[in-house]
Amino acid sequence: MAGQIMRPFADRALLPVLLELEGQQAAEDHLAHCLAHAEKFGRRLSRLRLLHDVWRLGLSVEVDELSEAAALVQGPLAQALAQYASVIEAPSQSAVEGLVSAHVASQRLLYAAEVAHRASVVARDLGQRTLASRLLALATETAVPLEQVNTPSLGRGRIIRSLLTEREHATCVLAARGASNQEIAEELFLSPRTVEGHLQRSYTKLGIATRRQLLPSSVREPVLEENLEELSEALPVSRQSAT
Repeated sequence: MAGQIMRPFADRALLPVLLELEGQQAAEDHLAHCLAHAEKFGRRLSRLRLLHDVWRLGLSVEVDELSEAAALVQGPLAQALAQYASVIEAPSQSAVEGLVSAHVASQRLLYAAEVAHRASVVARDLGQRTLASRLLALATETAVPLEQVNTPSLGRGRIIRSLLTEREHATCVLAARGASNQEIAEELFLSPRTVEGHLQRSYTKLGIATRRQLLPSSVREPVLEENLEELSEALPVSRQSAT
């Protein structure tokens, strides 16, 4: 009995693992098996949670299918998910804020931040730049307590050193800590324009669009490490004394 109760949770937990280790096809095959099992035994809530997880992972579930499944289930989570199709496909600030508030009220901060970010992407694709920026800010603010958490729908970018040059890595680390372009420029002996160039190239490599999506490092590592010392030694004496 206990195994049967825990099976839906285990099946859901396995999805992101399969996606990460074996790829999208393996995850979708597992999903098909899990959905068939849920439908066979009439487990509407299990089916809904599966569809939601897969949508959050960016797999092949349409938001319409998610909302249709939610309409067959009772409870605050289902009520929120039932609105996803109408809100995501034609986002407005008030509608997205309503969904975010509903999730936050039920202590589902991750879901709240995710739906705000997904709505911001749709708004951006529709050419609604102002709305996209506001929704991205809402997603970022909502996700602040989540610290090192990241999901495909949350849209954060880890600062992966191997993808970046030393300068790009340094600017990203400082930007993620909240430093302005001017502050970064002063620390790295660059111009603000050069800093912005490094950031823009980094965003492209990390698959994000703005500094607000940078995921802060859990360890406050030195920026550029020995490279800063080498740069300082190469500076004119007058500049070194000013620091």
